[in-house]
Amino acid sequence: MAGVEVMVASAVVKEAIRGLAAAAGGPMAKLWRSCKADLEDMRSTLSLLEAGFRDAEQRSGSEEGVRVWLGQLKAVARDISAVLDQPPPPPWKVFAKLSLVNKIEELKEKLKVVEEKRRIFGFSLYNSAINENVVAKRETVACMDDEFTIVGWSGERDEIIRLLLQSEENLTIIPIVGLGGIGKTTLAKLVFSDSRMQDFEGKAWIHVSQKFHLGRIGKAIVSQFEGTADDFDDLQSLYNQLEIISSGKRCLIVLDDLWENDIELLRKLKLMLRCGKKGSMIHVIVTTRNKEIAQEMSTLGSYKLGPLSDDNCWDVFKEISF
Repeated sequence: MAGVEVMVASAVVKEAIRGLAAAAGGPMAKLWRSCKADLEDMRSTLSLLEAGFRDAEQRSGSEEGVRVWLGQLKAVARDISAVLDQPPPPPWKVFAKLSLVNKIEELKEKLKVVEEKRRIFGFSLYNSAINENVVAKRETVACMDDEFTIVGWSGERDEIIRLLLQSEENLTIIPIVGLGGIGKTTLAKLVFSDSRMQDFEGKAWIHVSQKFHLGRIGKAIVSQFEGTADDFDDLQSLYNQLEIISSGKRCLIVLDDLWENDIELLRKLKLMLRCGKKGSMIHVIVTTRNKEIAQEMSTLGSYKLGPLSDDNCWDVFKEISF
């Protein structure tokens, strides 16, 4: 459940950050002299706390104190959003104005306490060097490990394959959405490597990761379809080349571990995937933890992956034990 706690805390904090940014530029900032500075200071602190989420996610599974800290941060962020949702009182309502000012001051102090505890835990803050290390550890490939026995997901695999093979649309996207570690990538691998999918004329497996880059995704698709993508330094060239190499073909693409939730970027991604001319059929599987990402990307409905059945869990236990 550690991954769930981090995801929920991250969503709540992001909402509070957006609320503080809006409040700092609105009527709330004029409640008292230092209000705008206080709101911006709180937003900066929350952004810093959010930068430690990746480290917190790795440690929350084994450290009870980290899970408690995440709960405290989530509670403060929710309280901030609740206060910001209230319309600022008119100037003549002095007591209401003072009450709101006191609430914000109180939340500011609570946020400072949470920030001090972050320093005690010593969470590593997200930066480019840390990100490269995380990406390297998380990066996936399409091939299956022969040393491991895959238990479960055969019914889910068959259903996704059926949906893909039945679709005759120019672009078909089926997101597999579920909690971290539940088996989304494994299920995507089972579909990608299934003998029924070997007739596709172009196949590409791209690990997207938290560091989203549209050009890198496009180059990876071109490279795996054609063998090279070194000559394309701009998106339009990639779009043109993708249109050429997918023309009249049936292609399968897996975008594994998609985190980007910017709607505009996701729409640009779908536009790039829809590049094939008439007669092309681009089938895409997306794995993500985020329901909103799945809803935005889907063209055929999302596939929500739940936990293994009790019988499958028992099979896993026997496999490991004996």
